[in-house]
This record gives sequence, C-alpha cells and structure tokens, in this order.
Amino acid sequence: MMSIKTNWILTNNFQTIMQNLLYSIVILLLIFWALGFFIYNTGSIIHLLLLAAVVVVLLKIIKGEKV
Repeated sequence: MMSIKTNWILTNNFQTIMQNLLYSIVILLLIFWALGFFIYNTGSIIHLLLLAAVVVVLLKIIKGEKV
C-alpha cells in the first residue's frame, strides 16, 4: 500500500511529464506551421516586409526624424 506522500510524488511527476510532453508537441506544431507558412507564402511575406518598411519610413517622416 502506497503512502499519501509517495502517491503525491508519483502524481506530481506524471503531471510534470505530461506538461513537458504537451509543451514539446506545441513547439513541434509551431515549427511545422511556420515552415509550411514560409514555404508556401514566400511572395506574401516579401510584400508584408515591404509594407512594414514603408510604414516605418512614413512614421519617421511624420515625426520629423531623418530617414
């Protein structure tokens, strides 16, 4: 028969293992999502980067800073 303390330690270890496993799965899914996004949407990303650069330049001009 297990004591309450031993049972708590085993339960706590199981929860820690499952949390680590969950975080690992989430990280892998994010990596695969990012790879798929960048591989299939490269043209869109270039346009988004150009748009971001234009916005930054316009903000600097509006604030009166040198470009």
